[in-house]
Amino acid sequence: MSAVSGPGDGGPGLGLEAVLSERRRLISLAYRLLGSLAEAEDAVQETYGRWYGLTRLLIQAIRVRDHQQAMSVSPPTPGPEAAP
Repeated sequence: MSAVSGPGDGGPGLGLEAVLSERRRLISLAYRLLGSLAEAEDAVQETYGRWYGLTRLLIQAIRVRDHQQAMSVSPPTPGPEAAP
């Protein structure tokens, strides 16, 4: 998984690599908290899904804001005209 894509472009991205590299540890921690391997796996998967969805929403909000800012820039006003 060496792709450098991210949540905004539909690819797995670095976040997925981080989760997968730490997945065993996260499941182990969740298992100690929940006492069930199935619940631990579900919790880790659900957490990643929420993070991924939130990241996509934030990226979209930034894009919308940037677009709105670009569209709200008013054209330069002409300088004072010389009287004849």
